[in-house]
Amino acid sequence: MKKIINKPDELVEDMLEGFLYANNRDFVRIPGQKAYRKRVIQDKVCVMANGGAGCEPMHIGYVGNGMGDATCIGEVFAAPSAFSIYETAKAIHTGKGVLLICGNFAGDYLNSDMAVELLALDGIEAELVLVRDDILSAPRHERQNRGGIAGILYVLKTAGAASEAGCALQEVARLARKAAENTCSIPVVLYSGYNPQNGQKMFDMPEDCLEFGMGFNGEPGVERLPMTTADGIADRLLFWLEQEMPMEKGMEICLLVNSMGATGYMELLILCKELYERFQRRNVKVYDIKVNRYLTSQEMGGCSVSILKLDEELKRYYDCEAHTPVFTHRGARGGRHEGKALC
Repeated sequence: MKKIINKPDELVEDMLEGFLYANNRDFVRIPGQKAYRKRVIQDKVCVMANGGAGCEPMHIGYVGNGMGDATCIGEVFAAPSAFSIYETAKAIHTGKGVLLICGNFAGDYLNSDMAVELLALDGIEAELVLVRDDILSAPRHERQNRGGIAGILYVLKTAGAASEAGCALQEVARLARKAAENTCSIPVVLYSGYNPQNGQKMFDMPEDCLEFGMGFNGEPGVERLPMTTADGIADRLLFWLEQEMPMEKGMEICLLVNSMGATGYMELLILCKELYERFQRRNVKVYDIKVNRYLTSQEMGGCSVSILKLDEELKRYYDCEAHTPVFTHRGARGGRHEGKALC
């Protein structure tokens, strides 16, 4: 697989520099770290979500208004160090605490947890929220072992809105955890992506198959089936979702259809159509839909589908505006919550 890179061991640094050249009006580098922050940060709780490179635009693309205040990037498919997370959090702290968000993977959890301890030694209050939305990565009785994938976007969106609304750290953390607990995601993989540092395929997948629940680096899924149509994929996605989150009449959800890298907008929209019609038949209200590349694994074929179950509290924060270089949310429909204090 051909890749447009220079030296493999400088790939992340080159990517970050390119990002900052493209967005230098809004962001600045945090010296000595593969990290950046907003140029201007309000006097508020600060929010940051971190993770390894290779899954862009996650996490490099989600700093901005109503979202994160900074991020630090690890090496390809590897968590950032505890020291880098710590230094990034120190660089944005305004005196009201810092919320860290990461997927529930060993390196991300351990390094983020250690960063919280280092911040405490400096007198900086910090909270850590782990996201475990990948419902097929472990059974229900082992939820604590599930990983975090594209549903992290809903958690960051909620936390960013709460922090900008003036909520205290404990309240921002509570709302972020509530969003995480009400988010379910399922990946379906068609074929492998390629490691950007060596161009090698990350795993093998038979040409005529797809797999539900496969991890972003080829970790085994729960169900391998012959390749099928969009409506067949939608049926199985709904089957697995309903094992975790029964689709009750009248419930409201947000739907996110995410490309894993190579699957294009046309295919994502076709799957979106199939899912939307199935929710309609179940009398489930789809409050909002996002369709795009949000968390990828290079040019892996396939997608993930995420559901956020709403109540009135989560909806208020979801309705707040957000804008980053790769993600825009226009805010409340009809301006229902604009200008109202949320905390």
